[in-house]
Amino acid sequence: MTDFLDIDGGRIAYDVAGEGPLTVLAHGIGDRRQAYRFLAPALVPAGFRVAATDMRGHGDSSIGDWASISRTDVAGDLVALIRHLGGLLRIRRYRRAMVRMGGTQIFRSLRLWMSYLDVAYPGKPADYADYMAALRAKLTEPGRMAEFLKTFKTTPADAEAPLPSIRCSALIIMGTEDPDFADPRAEAEAIVAAMPAGLGAVAMIEGAGHYPHAQCPDEVAGLITSFLREHTLA
Repeated sequence: MTDFLDIDGGRIAYDVAGEGPLTVLAHGIGDRRQAYRFLAPALVPAGFRVAATDMRGHGDSSIGDWASISRTDVAGDLVALIRHLGGLLRIRRYRRAMVRMGGTQIFRSLRLWMSYLDVAYPGKPADYADYMAALRAKLTEPGRMAEFLKTFKTTPADAEAPLPSIRCSALIIMGTEDPDFADPRAEAEAIVAAMPAGLGAVAMIEGAGHYPHAQCPDEVAGLITSFLREHTLA
């Protein structure tokens, strides 16, 4: 999924993959970030968070708005991107989740995954301990953890691609404390923005994490019921 950073004069396009120390890849003139299409996937499994960016006026970065494209300009853009991406790690819940999720993938660690879930539930359901014990038991079955880890090798690109073609109404429900995203509301609104106008809606649940349906089931049920009555039962 391509992201954009607004800088004075235009927008810089970039892709980010992986977890770990930040590594920024910057192409040369007359090229684009896809020049690193082989290098970036090789760095990710080595334990790096890789950002490949388009230089101003190149690739998917904006054109026509830049007063100049000098080496100093480009260096400033890279510094801005590094500060932006590094700033995400100052968000404690996001930092804690990404470290645990990255460790789960790199070390194939069930312990780290269970630790991530503890962060993902800022409020615990009454049966949290029993549910997690049962989940741990399931993931320790022969081959089960290995199958789960395959999901880390996928990207959201296949889910993102059909969004402009959606024809029915959709409700995006997210918790305000979801640790998977630095800005959960912005993530939800980006999904709606990619859909045809008027079809998507966002509902944020205050204080909920990545699993609002388990943490706040009554609130989620109310949102779903109202949405369905308005869009399917009328």
